[in-house]
Amino acid sequence: LEAIDAILKVGKQSGRDYMGFVDECDGLDKIENLQEHENHNVYDKAVYIIEQYFGVEDGEDENLVPTINGDTFSFGIPTANKGEQLETHQQQPLQPFNF
Repeated sequence: LEAIDAILKVGKQSGRDYMGFVDECDGLDKIENLQEHENHNVYDKAVYIIEQYFGVEDGEDENLVPTINGDTFSFGIPTANKGEQLETHQQQPLQPFNF
């Protein structure tokens, strides 16, 4: 992980897309899997690399933010019935979850 960090750091400083090479060879998936490693140092370094070079989107996904209706919260993706215009404030109807 130290070597990958050093390579990505040089790539970022020189304007080269080494992150794309890592992603193309499934390196990002492997680094993400290291977040479950039992060694806390490995976990910390994997998280650092992902956050530093591959980033996390700063904006919130509007579909993840709940809509407040009185005393209830609604999560979902806006939907429209057949022939209706999609309105941004509509939420997908909640369906019961059964095992």
